[in-house]
Amino acid sequence: MLLSSVLHFIPDDDQVREVIAAYGAAMPKGSYLMISHGTAKPGSAQRLRQAAQLYSQTIAPMKLRSTEELASMVGDFELVEPGVVYCSNWRPLLGYQAVPQEQVLPQIGVLARKT
Repeated sequence: MLLSSVLHFIPDDDQVREVIAAYGAAMPKGSYLMISHGTAKPGSAQRLRQAAQLYSQTIAPMKLRSTEELASMVGDFELVEPGVVYCSNWRPLLGYQAVPQEQVLPQIGVLARKT
């Protein structure tokens, strides 16, 4: 199941948990859930929050979440290493150097397995 760049458009944390749980209930054991989500990264947090606030004045409110917040929302799914990290640094190829913190995109991601 791919939930790519959609959950940050649900501002209510409990509702996000409900969405993940509902999809999870329909998935067989051993299935994988991939989530990418907007976040405020160090050094640009104020600018990103301002953008999210402006976006929230449209028909689709936006809520940026931290790695800890997103990790707490996956419920019964088991996080796949390395857990919740910036998408640009998830599983870099062998010999590939991770993107420096100041250059990562403000998007976190996680892969989780239904147990």
